[in-house]
Amino acid sequence: MPLASILQSGTLLIVTILVFFTPGFISIKVYDLLVPTGKRDFSSSDLFEAFGYSVLNYGLFVSMGYVFYISNLFENPVALGFYVVFALFIAPAIGGVLVKNLQNTTDSTAWDHVLKDDKGYWTIITLNNGKKIAGKFGKEKSFATTYPQKREIYLEKLYDVDENGKFGDPVEDSKGIIISEDNFKMIELFRKGEEDGKGQEKEGQEE
Repeated sequence: MPLASILQSGTLLIVTILVFFTPGFISIKVYDLLVPTGKRDFSSSDLFEAFGYSVLNYGLFVSMGYVFYISNLFENPVALGFYVVFALFIAPAIGGVLVKNLQNTTDSTAWDHVLKDDKGYWTIITLNNGKKIAGKFGKEKSFATTYPQKREIYLEKLYDVDENGKFGDPVEDSKGIIISEDNFKMIELFRKGEEDGKGQEKEGQEE
């Protein structure tokens, strides 16, 4: 195959990728930066999603392109450059932000929605073996991972707890505990009552 044909084919491939993949890819990546999502695979379904967003993006810019065309603005290199950059890069980024803002919440899971707030909770965690661990999930020192990371929770202080779920005394010299999702089956959350946790009021539970 002649070198010129090879270069022509390569150029066509690059232009095709730039035109039909890049805008959708930018929209998806901007959205993913704003809303936690799982790892994407652009070798399968996510590739078609990027293509679909690109087509939608161009559909919105047909009228703008027509105005540029009938106004002979495409003959102006500056106007043409602005149109190309805006259509390929800026508009898709704005689209990703708009999609995020149209959603009622940016939380990917109930875990994220509940544990990201700044209220703080008294917490009882039931392990897989049935053992219960009581502790304080405070708004300053405690921490919980968010999606798509593996779920882990750090309780800043531990308490004794009886079989009825009533908090007892703080565990002596407790510096808290870190528990991974592989080790528990349920988390119960209570509003912060008295400082020692004995006056907690039930808030709900998270599995």
